[in-house]
Amino acid sequence: MKFFILFIVNLNLLFLPLSGVQESTFPRALNKDLRKQMGIENPDLVLLSSNKSQTNSAYYAVEQDNQTAAYLYIGSVLTCRAGGCNIASATDHASDSEYFEYYILFDTNATVKFVKVYNYAATHGHEITANWWLRQFVGYQGKERLQTGKNIDAVAGATISAEAATNDIQLVTKQLIKIINDPSHQKQTARFLD
Repeated sequence: MKFFILFIVNLNLLFLPLSGVQESTFPRALNKDLRKQMGIENPDLVLLSSNKSQTNSAYYAVEQDNQTAAYLYIGSVLTCRAGGCNIASATDHASDSEYFEYYILFDTNATVKFVKVYNYAATHGHEITANWWLRQFVGYQGKERLQTGKNIDAVAGATISAEAATNDIQLVTKQLIKIINDPSHQKQTARFLD
């Protein structure tokens, strides 16, 4: 029995990629969405900036044929657990916060083209994962202030999540514009695998 288990583990090693980024690093639907939403096939993702300490987030240039074709942000948003939220500990996943993970596809001018929530780990507010709600952000360029209930639809039962997503998309877009305009950012190329 020990030999059989060892053999299976060693057999799995044969299927690991020899170089590049492993598929599990990125959301499963990302490659499909890059093709469908942006028309990008077999991209290289170039790391522009990351923040692994608090929100495990990263900005990438999406390159095709050695040209930047789009930008990508992958990150998580902290929301509050049902029953309350302690703002002082809102940056700690293990305390009073729940979270969801999402990505944004931007064109080369940092205009939002597509938003997808791919892992909603919170107990309430899942309504914000709906495509009809996320489409409100398409076209956002970071110039105007986004406000839930004013220029972004509020969602009954998802007030905290809607507010958190809206604020984060606004912040992320403005940060991407700063990154793009800063010539000193360093790039680390990683091959995105199907």
